[in-house]
Amino acid sequence: MWRISTVRMKLSSDASLRSDSRRRSMFMSSWRIRSSFCRRLAKNEAARMAALVEAEKECNLELSEKLKGVTKNWEDVPG
Repeated sequence: MWRISTVRMKLSSDASLRSDSRRRSMFMSSWRIRSSFCRRLAKNEAARMAALVEAEKECNLELSEKLKGVTKNWEDVPG
């Protein structure tokens, strides 16, 4: 026959297991939210960096074309 204290211990251990399980599931769901947020942030950052690299390439091409024109003008100068 079960004693009352044994039943209380069993009930309290079941409750603590449920609360541990609840805590664990809350942690995992918040972890999933954080990880998806971080992935989205990383994707946005990668896209932004790629756009900056492309813009820098275009600026470098424009500058090199301008510099070619300037050096050609200096070659024509006597002296």
